[in-house]
Amino acid sequence: MKHKPPTFTGGYNPVGAVKWLEEVEIIIDAM
Repeated sequence: MKHKPPTFTGGYNPVGAVKWLEEVEIIIDAM
């Protein structure tokens, strides 16, 4: 099963960055 990590578009969006990081952590924990 391939994981599709969320993409981070950059810029100044701290809420989006935190959400992206949480999603990546979930994927890493599942490995």
